[in-house]
Amino acid sequence: MIRAMRRRPVRPTVLALAALAAQATGLGLAAQATGGPTPIPTATHRIAQFVWAGEFPSGWRQLERQEVLGFAGRLFSDTAVESIAAAELTVFGEIDRWRTGGTRGGALAVVVRDGERVADEALVEELESFYASLTGDRCEVLSTGLSTVGKAAHPVVEMSRRISPADGSPPFRTLDVVASTSGKLLILSFRAWENEFVEVEPGLRAIASSLSFARPPRKPGELGDRLLQAAVFGGFLLVGLFGLRALLRRRPSEHLLPSDRDRGTGSGSPE
Repeated sequence: MIRAMRRRPVRPTVLALAALAAQATGLGLAAQATGGPTPIPTATHRIAQFVWAGEFPSGWRQLERQEVLGFAGRLFSDTAVESIAAAELTVFGEIDRWRTGGTRGGALAVVVRDGERVADEALVEELESFYASLTGDRCEVLSTGLSTVGKAAHPVVEMSRRISPADGSPPFRTLDVVASTSGKLLILSFRAWENEFVEVEPGLRAIASSLSFARPPRKPGELGDRLLQAAVFGGFLLVGLFGLRALLRRRPSEHLLPSDRDRGTGSGSPE
């Protein structure tokens, strides 16, 4: 399970999910979202993606770019199929079942961005401020804090939100995991319609708990320390080169005769 290190309630915020389309995911027609809950299957299989991997329920797979246009108009109104087709985000779920039974049962959207961030209070506050600064769909941040996931206890920021779409479609809930690895910042957003979230949440958390990443996150100040070490080494090297140059300039040339060395000239002609 996700091991929470600290969690706190926060104030409601306003969210325009289009500004963070990387967290958007296909969950189905609004009319179909009002149906009964759909538990996530217990059988799992491993999916590896770039710098992260996880154990997914049987039947879950990635929504391929070439098939996403077939879901146009069937996804959340804030989910742009163009973003998926352009590989700006990847979406996972029971894709084959979505075609006939509606996109229910939970889903995951993932975005990978350049630049690691330390999972600390500063990042938590920045995420809270980000959601509060947006306009559009109504978003309530239900909880946020620092956690760890996976056997390696990878540090992450965990957020729980409730979104009421501005277009009047049914509300949905999210479990967001923000992690850093290999010079990248990953946003993994687990989602389900609100009326089925309680039922599928254990399965979503099971996926989150199985997550693994290519490398541990960098320690705070590690990059700065490396740059400092390189600068110090470069400084010592530069001093050494200047010292060697000065030494060679003071040594007499081997081709000069002893008498010429004494006079400091190789001409052999008196002045």
